[in-house]
Amino acid sequence: MLGIEIAKAGGQVVHANGDADLDIVLEAVNTSLIHSTTVIGEDTDLLVLLLYHLKHPVDSEKLYFRTDKEAKHIKVYDIALIKQIMGERVCKRLLFLHAFTGCDTTSRIFRIGKSTAFSRLMKSIKLGKSADLFTTVGKNVEEISTAGCEAMLTLFNSKEESLAKLRHNQLTSKVFSSKGGWDGLVV
Repeated sequence: MLGIEIAKAGGQVVHANGDADLDIVLEAVNTSLIHSTTVIGEDTDLLVLLLYHLKHPVDSEKLYFRTDKEAKHIKVYDIALIKQIMGERVCKRLLFLHAFTGCDTTSRIFRIGKSTAFSRLMKSIKLGKSADLFTTVGKNVEEISTAGCEAMLTLFNSKEESLAKLRHNQLTSKVFSSKGGWDGLVV
């Protein structure tokens, strides 16, 4: 009903069937071709998607992302400037990293935050290659699975050759660092 009233008043309305983040970003990118556009929100997803989907910053008017916090904490990001500084490749890898590490705190990887993951992405050739593979069309399940395992091992700074071995070593470490050791382990 609100959309109908906004449209009657001359506003542009887009109805999303599911999660609206992508619809918001694509509409903002298209609108920025005509005039300066600001996306207001709290969701990091929006910022990451804006950086990925703004393809030709030179051909666009200004595109901003602004947080919707209290007036003294508002942050405004110039998407074209950030994309120019970071580069197309990093923005593409950022999309992978954001999805891979969990789009929110509920689904994030245990003990691996966004800043840690980003730092490792910038330093690791192996993690960069995994990110590139994930965002390349036409890769098969085996290639993606292998790249996912390598990405996870890299995020944990593991020297192990498999996730199973990493899990085993972490479990063993936790058990021995607990008060009861193996005797205190309840299975």
